[in-house]
Amino acid sequence: LQARGVPADAPTAVVTSDFHLLRAVHIARRQGLAAVVPVGAPTPITTRYNAWLREYFALASSWALREL
Repeated sequence: LQARGVPADAPTAVVTSDFHLLRAVHIARRQGLAAVVPVGAPTPITTRYNAWLREYFALASSWALREL
């Protein structure tokens, strides 16, 4: 973004699935974005359990590997 003239402190929307917002915001901040605005898209009820379960383990893995 900085190569395109967007400063790191400019508000930046992170749009992803609602179950992925927590990790996505942490990743964006780690990349140097200061004003991160999370925007979550709803997860269909038929896949919600699997998505949340997968994200739980992804968060644990990211924490253990010190990626967050």
